[in-house]
Amino acid sequence: MPEGYYSEKMEGQYIDGLVFEHLARELFPKVYEKLKVQLGFDFAVSTFNWFATGFVNVFKDTESCFRVWDVCFIRKDGRFIMRVALALLGIMEKDILKCRERKEAEDLFSQISRKVDIDELVSLAARPSLRGSLFRRGPELDQEIFQLRTHYREKCVQAGMWVDDNDDDDDDNEEEEAK
Repeated sequence: MPEGYYSEKMEGQYIDGLVFEHLARELFPKVYEKLKVQLGFDFAVSTFNWFATGFVNVFKDTESCFRVWDVCFIRKDGRFIMRVALALLGIMEKDILKCRERKEAEDLFSQISRKVDIDELVSLAARPSLRGSLFRRGPELDQEIFQLRTHYREKCVQAGMWVDDNDDDDDDNEEEEAK
């Protein structure tokens, strides 16, 4: 899992919420416009449990959750969890764009397991590029996820949200995995 996910302050989930919102704005502009601008949806709050629990609260059946975890552990890659979140957003795009109120969108996110086929999700998330606007991103998406995590961690440290007491070896290991 990415750095800081299970620390006392759980900064990893917070940072991934910022990264997810950034990538949603960039890769799914219509969905971002609908959720954030029109409905006032808070990505970081609404997806915190996705990242904190490794999607346990998303998939009600353990088999689906284990499928996602298996790929995360097999790849030994903290970026796969972000790819799963992005794939979920892409799969839900049509339903999200139909939402008229924030509550509708929040309900959609909480009932996502009824809308998603786990085989399709894992297949999309595991591809070098996802779908739609992500196709043109290709393999550099993983590198961008790493760079955005570093960027938002630094911004949070500068803002005094927490002290960066991580040693450089952890960053080097994640950067090597990104290559």
